[in-house]
This record gives sequence, structure tokens and C-alpha cells, in this order.
Amino acid sequence: MFQLNQDILLQIFTAIPDEKSLFNCLLVCREYCRCVVRILWQKPLDGIPSARLFRTYLACLPKESLQYLRDNGINIDPSISAACFDYISFAKHIDTLNLEISALKWCSPIWNSNNNDALQIWNMHSSEQQQKALLMVHELYKCFLDFNRCKNLLSLKVEIGTTGIKRVQEPPLFKVNFVFPCANSDNNALARLKRVILRGNFDKTSVLQRLTMKSRDIEFLALDCLEMDVPEKEAVESIKLIQMQRNLIHLRISHHNTSFTRIMAALASQKHSLASLELHWANFGTFSDTAIEGLIECVNLKALTLKGSHNGEPQISSKLSTVFARLQSLHFAESNTTLGSDFIASCLRTAGKKLCYLKFDKSMNFRGNARATITQTISQSCPNLEFLEITELDNNDVASILCSCKKLVDLIFTRLDPFDDRAFLELGPKFPPDLQYIKVDKVFRNQNLDYSLFINFLSNVGPNFKCFDWVHDRQTKLYPRETHLVPSKSINTGKVEMFEKCKEKSIDEIVESEFFGFLSHYPPNRSHEIMTKFQPKEDSIYD
Repeated sequence: MFQLNQDILLQIFTAIPDEKSLFNCLLVCREYCRCVVRILWQKPLDGIPSARLFRTYLACLPKESLQYLRDNGINIDPSISAACFDYISFAKHIDTLNLEISALKWCSPIWNSNNNDALQIWNMHSSEQQQKALLMVHELYKCFLDFNRCKNLLSLKVEIGTTGIKRVQEPPLFKVNFVFPCANSDNNALARLKRVILRGNFDKTSVLQRLTMKSRDIEFLALDCLEMDVPEKEAVESIKLIQMQRNLIHLRISHHNTSFTRIMAALASQKHSLASLELHWANFGTFSDTAIEGLIECVNLKALTLKGSHNGEPQISSKLSTVFARLQSLHFAESNTTLGSDFIASCLRTAGKKLCYLKFDKSMNFRGNARATITQTISQSCPNLEFLEITELDNNDVASILCSCKKLVDLIFTRLDPFDDRAFLELGPKFPPDLQYIKVDKVFRNQNLDYSLFINFLSNVGPNFKCFDWVHDRQTKLYPRETHLVPSKSINTGKVEMFEKCKEKSIDEIVESEFFGFLSHYPPNRSHEIMTKFQPKEDSIYD
């Protein structure tokens, strides 16, 4: 293996899933070290902001930049020598917020602060430290956007004015200070970008203009604005950026109603490439004919996410039905939605047999007639579902879905009281033959369940069944590697002994026994894994 060239080694090391194993490879030999360092530093800004990380990047700055910073009163330790590797050149992803917070932490006398709240970090520094941080970050941006130096850059996330879902006031760092250096240069790294996320309450006009000038191959584009009114110039530049792309696959728009209509009309420019669309805070009732026509022209649109959207009518309009009839993936996200159950049912009926992936966020709780309407529509209109995640279901709902959706592979739901656990376990013979995973929240509260029910359940499910995961107020815990159950105290002593015997078996015996698959966790990334069959995952663009 020592004789393999660097390209082959890079492919091998890239396939290693965990960083711990990669770190072990660092010490094998110099060639291994060169390859592994390149992989470890592809997305360093995806993690927690770190002063140590920023110090490493400072060591990669050219002498001219370091001297410029010292001339402006920034006390950079002379002992910072040139780095062993050009870590900047390995970067595939830049997260501006994490980089700027890292700079502020470096300016702070307390390096090991665990506080990652952007506003608090900003306020705990003096105006002098804030200005120093801006100067240092600006010099780093020059390096990241140097076409000849940072040849691997594929993803850019500009997050200003917000940290995650928390709205913050707009301190100077997050307001208008983000600048693209060398934006008019012919050797700008923006030309290589495949994934761009612009998020926050700041004037994005200049950033959008520079992206429009240089970026033609963006595949994943997210324009997230938290303000009620988007400036006119920003809306115009957003449209231009969309229209200039040659192969836009996934688009996320979080603008409010005044801008939505015109941006939607621009989708016609991506009619052959756009496969996935996320609409946040869209008002379908205000969509103009031009906006709907833009959607209709996207003939390859297969995945749609509606977040906080609303509609004035109980049904899909005849024109919108053309769009929904093509969908394979449909995701209703986030709370505060005013999409009525009748409208959602209309969406499901229109998508019908083509729909394979359906997800409702936990915040979308439907009660009474609304829940019955949706579950009945799923059973009657969506027989080809492979993945279903839905909120509260009762026994009848579960039985109806399992009997109707014969291609179901994954089922995730919350148990709605009153729920008959015995009746649920007896549904085993009715499970679809391809069913592999079930995850149930708040299940098995009945203290009178017989051990034989579990054995009968496992013997009746299909041969592809892999995992039954349940959450029970933290009393029942599952250990996937040890493949055994630690039962809750509600199970009587005799049954505890029967379960405990399982722990005495070897892993091979357990695999061959009835317990295999039943006592394990739902894979944490399983939902994203199956979703990628129908829409691109956000971070897959630059993997």
C-alpha cells in the first residue's frame, strides 16, 4: 500500500467514515500524512468555531498580509511560523459566520471559551478587537477566493444577522461588512462554486452581484431572508443569479410574498435541471399565473418542501396540480403552518402513485377529523410510498397505512393514546414485505404484554425487516452494538429474566435468534439516506 500513488490513497482515505481512524493514519508515514491532512481540512469550518483553528489559518497567510495586520496594531506572535501545509488550499467549504466567530475568539484573552452565541461573543469584545477581527478575516477571504490557491472550493455559506434559528440584533460584524475581495478579478474562486447559502438579515445585493458575475455552475442555492420585506435590488439580483446558472438542481427560497412571485417566474430558466425546490413562507393564494407557469415548466421537479407556507383555498388549483402530479418527494415542515388538512390531502391525491417519500415534521400535529382526513388519503392515494414520517397515529391509522402501502420501507410515527400495544404487535403479518425500519415514539406502556408476543411479531415480519426502535420516556434503552434490551421497571421479574438471558448469548447467536434487528436503534442518518433517492442532500454537493 505504501507504493500507491497519492490519487489512489486519497480515494481510499476518503472512504473512511470516521475522523478517529483518519487521525490514526496520520502517523503511519509522510505520504499517508499528506493525504489525510488534505481530507481533514476540507470542511474545518463546519464544526464549532475555534481560536486554535483560526491561529492555524493565520500561519497560512503570506508575509505581506501578516505585515499588514501588524502595521494595523494586531499583535501577531512572531513565533507563528509558516504552516507545514497550506491548509487554506484544502478547503472545500467556507462558513463565514464560523470563521468570523473564530477570529473573535482568537482576539479574546480567553481562548478556550465554549460560548458559540454570535451576538454574545461580539458584545464581549471591545470595538478595537472587533475591528481587528474584521481586518484578519478580510485577509483570509483574499486567500480563500484566490483561484490559483484555493482550487478545491465548492461551497460557500454566508450567514449574517442570525445564528441558526435565533434572531439576533445586527452588530457591525454581521451587518454589511462581508465583502468579496477580488470579485472583479479573472482568477476568482467563485467560478468553481457548486453550493451557495445566503442566510440572514443583511443587504445581500453586493454579494449576489458578485456571484452573478462569476458563478455559473451552482447546483445547490439557498436564499434565506428573515425580513418581511426584501429590498427591490436584492430581489432583482436573486432572479439574475438563478437565471445565470447552467445546472441548478436544488433551490431553497425563504423570501416573503412581495418577492416570491417574481422569483418563481425565474424558475423557467432552470426547467430542465431543477429537481428539488424548498419554499419557505410562500403564499400559494397570491401566486400569479406567471409564477405558476414558471413552476409548471420545471418538468424534472421531483421533490418539494413546504415550510410555514399557507394557502387561501382548500384545494390545489388546476394549474398547480400539474406540478404536484410529478412529485416523488413531499415534505411539510415547521410549525405555524396554515396549510389546512384539506389542502394537504389535495396535494397527496394529486401526487398519488408517484409519491415515494412523505414527511411531516413533528410540529405539525393534526387532531380529530384533520388527522383522519390525511391518513385516509395516504391509504387511498399513495400506495407506492417507501418512506413515511408522520405525527400521531392510532391503531386504525397504522393498520390502514400498513395494509395499503405495500412498498413501505421506513415508517416513523408517534403513538396516539389510547393505543393498543398488543394489537399493534399482532399487525406483524400485515406488514409490507419490504418493510425494514419502524420507529415509534411513546410505545409499549402496557404492563401485561407477553414475551411470546414479541417472538410472534418477529417471526411474522418480512425477511427484510432490520430494526424496531421505540422511545419510552427514557425507561427503555436500546444498544445496537450489544444487541440486547435493558427493560423498563414496569416489566415483571419473570420477563426480566427472559430478556436478561439474551445478554448471555454471543453476537453470532443473537444474530441467528429472534432478537436480531428487533433490539436496535433506527439509524440516525437513515431519513437523509433514503431522501437522497428523490432529492439532493444539502451537504452532498461538495462531498
